[in-house]
Amino acid sequence: MIRTQRARYLVTVLLLLATLAVWRATAHSPEPLTAPLETIDRQIKNWAMVAESPLQKDVLQVLAPTSYLSREYRRNGRDLGLLIVYYANQHSGDSLHSPRNCLPGSGWVIWNYDTADVPVGGRAVPINKYGIQNGSFRMQVLYWYQSRKHILASEYLGKLFLMRDSLLERTTSGSLVRVTLPDTPEGLKDGLEFASALIPKLQLCLGH
Repeated sequence: MIRTQRARYLVTVLLLLATLAVWRATAHSPEPLTAPLETIDRQIKNWAMVAESPLQKDVLQVLAPTSYLSREYRRNGRDLGLLIVYYANQHSGDSLHSPRNCLPGSGWVIWNYDTADVPVGGRAVPINKYGIQNGSFRMQVLYWYQSRKHILASEYLGKLFLMRDSLLERTTSGSLVRVTLPDTPEGLKDGLEFASALIPKLQLCLGH
């Protein structure tokens, strides 16, 4: 009898804790950007913006971002694509989409999964480095997840931090950053330099 009562008590406590967790995870307001993404420099590390690249309506419907920035940069005849997708409040059906899933759905084959280190504020931050191919056309993709407090390569670790931030700080805001370049040794070097210069500029938009 005593064991049954204890079991019921534990179940009740667990249900109350679960309810509190759900309440804390959902009972907060979207977090606005400190500055619009459009304020990010049009010239970054000697790369000059040459065009805006608005996303197609069907892509926007799938992503459903709070805000986004899509640009083309150029330096010495070499092109670089930048996409930043921001969510002020992530929840089911309205959250960051991993390039691991989106690229194959767009016709690209990911033939190489890797990471690379980017110097940021005196430390090395790992980001994703993928080799992708569509027919005979090859590109490199660098991407990472960036929020007010985290810069992450792992989407799984990102989900854990999202749960932690939701419960403890009542925020689920975050962004996905993708840099696309030609699949060459120079392209990788260019991309890492660009990412290193971009990260602190984006942080000014996300806040600290």
